[in-house]
Amino acid sequence: MESSEEEVGGDEDDNEVRIVNNSDHDSNSCLEYSSFEDSDSDDDNIELEYFIGKDKATKWSKTPLTSKFAKTKKKNIINITPGSKFTTEEIQNEVGAFHIIFSDKMVDEIIHYTNMYISTVQKNYKRDRDAKFITKNEMMAFFGLLFLSGIKKGNHTNFLEFWATDGTGIEVFRACMSCNRFLFILNSIRFDDRTTRNYRRSEDKLTAVRSMLDQFVYNCKTSYCLSEYLTIDEMLVPFRGRCSFIQYIPSKPAKYDLKIFALVDAKSFYTGNLEIYCGTQPDGPYNMSSKPFDIVMRLLDNVTGSNRNLTCDNWYTSYPLATELLKKQTTIVGTLRKNKKEIPVDFQPHKNKAVNSSFFGFQKEIMITSYTPKKNKAVILLSTMHNDTSINSETKKPEVIHFYNSTKGGVDTNVWELFSF
Repeated sequence: MESSEEEVGGDEDDNEVRIVNNSDHDSNSCLEYSSFEDSDSDDDNIELEYFIGKDKATKWSKTPLTSKFAKTKKKNIINITPGSKFTTEEIQNEVGAFHIIFSDKMVDEIIHYTNMYISTVQKNYKRDRDAKFITKNEMMAFFGLLFLSGIKKGNHTNFLEFWATDGTGIEVFRACMSCNRFLFILNSIRFDDRTTRNYRRSEDKLTAVRSMLDQFVYNCKTSYCLSEYLTIDEMLVPFRGRCSFIQYIPSKPAKYDLKIFALVDAKSFYTGNLEIYCGTQPDGPYNMSSKPFDIVMRLLDNVTGSNRNLTCDNWYTSYPLATELLKKQTTIVGTLRKNKKEIPVDFQPHKNKAVNSSFFGFQKEIMITSYTPKKNKAVILLSTMHNDTSINSETKKPEVIHFYNSTKGGVDTNVWELFSF
């Protein structure tokens, strides 16, 4: 996600801004407020108490429309207790916790489809033991080594080094299985019936893992109650296999990645929902919109109406999204791209804005903030959770920015990164 102290992407406004003296703001200089026609005012010379968006229609009050001492609004009161939906009696060890997410049914299906594939390649091996069928215990050991390799940052290590016998390897890898066996299983593992895949691919690019993915996501949703603070962002999982929707991003360390949109608990970093980006799907049940608005609404589908807050970056955040989430009793805090039509000209970057200065605009349930971290830069945030002009006395930043920074990183520290090898 974008850092809140860096310039947020978007087109700069071409309108020229005039500097005037105003004692209500910075002592050196201040941007003149935008003007608009007010039907309730008969005197055009009276300074109006609103900012106007670039669309000439969206009004933002200069002062909060509700008192900060007012009773806490219902939209900010969480009415559920976050945490596991299973008791400690039901989960007695690590394997039991694993099977809450990866059920026995899922493991059995993976073993079945993997052995189906192995049966087709056994003829290519001279020795039967080099291509023997996999058992459930062996598959569980394989999963355990995958987890351990992720914890040991295997994506930055030559995988063969884990089996090294010169004292630099990890003994548990050699104790579980040979390196050749591990690599054979890694190459052979399958999640669907390959004989019918081409038919199913005509309506779903993700057909090779669709069944497993749907079961995994369902288990994620039903196994844990998310906290009051959520975040949505994309994660890139390094991948070098053959794939029609692989993302090539030269600026990233891995360059070739699979893109995943994820809803994550900002406190525990638990994954509550996710989607794999497949580009444009064929016509059918999986052909869904990839617009940010639609992605957010799908990921939040099972948690709306619970008074939670969503934090997201400027690719997702928009004024229409904020108003729609309010209808579903969900608040949002996010950075805004500067080309959004609802943003007043006064909130845009300007070379004469003082460093650490802030602008605030208010509607009944929505607040917009513009903070200047450095000359000719501006960070613009929208919030339906906050409704005041509070500024941190030490950092000189609005409190809404501190809240954004504290809740935006859930996806970046998510456990999915363990599997990026």
